[in-house]
Amino acid sequence: MKQLLDPGFGENYNRSAKRMINPDGSFNIVRRVKGRPIKDLYQYLINTSWLNFLGWVVLLYTAVNMFFALVYMLVGCENLVFSGDLVHMNPFWRAFFFSAQTLTTVGYGHIAPDGILTSFIASTEALIGLLMFALVTGLSYGRFSNPRAKLVFSKNALVTEVNGMQKLMFRMANKNPSMLVDIEARVFVAFGEHRPEGFHRTYLELPLERSKVSFMPLNWTLVHDINHDSPLKHKKLDGLKPEELEIFVMIKAFDDTYSTIVHTRYSYASENLLFGKKFKKAFFIDDEGNAVMDLEALDDLLEG
Repeated sequence: MKQLLDPGFGENYNRSAKRMINPDGSFNIVRRVKGRPIKDLYQYLINTSWLNFLGWVVLLYTAVNMFFALVYMLVGCENLVFSGDLVHMNPFWRAFFFSAQTLTTVGYGHIAPDGILTSFIASTEALIGLLMFALVTGLSYGRFSNPRAKLVFSKNALVTEVNGMQKLMFRMANKNPSMLVDIEARVFVAFGEHRPEGFHRTYLELPLERSKVSFMPLNWTLVHDINHDSPLKHKKLDGLKPEELEIFVMIKAFDDTYSTIVHTRYSYASENLLFGKKFKKAFFIDDEGNAVMDLEALDDLLEG
C-alpha cells in the first residue's frame, strides 16, 4: 500500500497528539493568530450554532443599552423628559428603556432628551443602532445562505467478518431535507508511533467497496475490505492507544437546493472501533409503503 503525502495534518510532532478531527467535524487545532480579531470574530459568528449566535446578539444589545443608560445618568437623568406615569420608575431603568427605544428607533414618546448634549448622545446612539442591526442582519443572512452538509455518522466503526472476510464499516445519513447528489467519499488512516526523534504519523488510504453514490435518500454504509492489500491487514486493531490510530472520512457532495458543492468530515479513533458487531437496518417500510429513515437508529447494532 503506497503511503500518502501529508494531507495537511503534519507528520512529525514533539509528542503524541490528540485526534485531529473532532466528532463534530471541526479540526482539533488551536490557532494563535495576531492582527485579525475582526475577521476571526466574523468567522466565529458565521460558523457557530444559532443558540450561541443569538446569545451574543442579546448580550451585545443588553451591553450597549446598559452603557448608554450609564452615560445618560452621568449627564443627568433630569435631561430626560418623561411622562407622569414614569415618575416612580428607578432612574437607571428610565435611562435604560430610553436607550432601548433610541437604539431601535422605536421612540414611544414617553421619554425624550432635553438639551444639546443629551440630544447629541441620543443621535449618536441611534446611528450606532442602525449600524449594529445592519451588521446583525448581514450576519443572519450569511448564516442562512451558507450551505452546509449536515451528515450524521454512526458513532462507532465496526470491524466484523462478512462472507469470510474482515471488513471495516461505518455508515452515515443526510440530516437535512435537501437532496445531495454525486456523493463521493475518501477514507484514509493515520498510524501514530513514537520514534526517538518524536511522534510520527503515517497516512495511508483505505480503498472502499463503493466510493461514490448518485443519491443518498437513506443511509450509506461505507465498507473497506481488510484484504492482503489493506494497510489494516497486519495491524492488531484491538487495544491500540487513542493516538496510535485515527480513521479520517472526507465527504464531497452536490447540494441540489443551493446548487453548490459542500464538504464535511469525520473521524474514528481506536476507541470508536467495535469488533464482531453488525449494524441493524436503520430504515423500514411503513403501512402506506413509504420508506422511513430513522436517524436515531443509525448506531443500532444487531444483538449477539
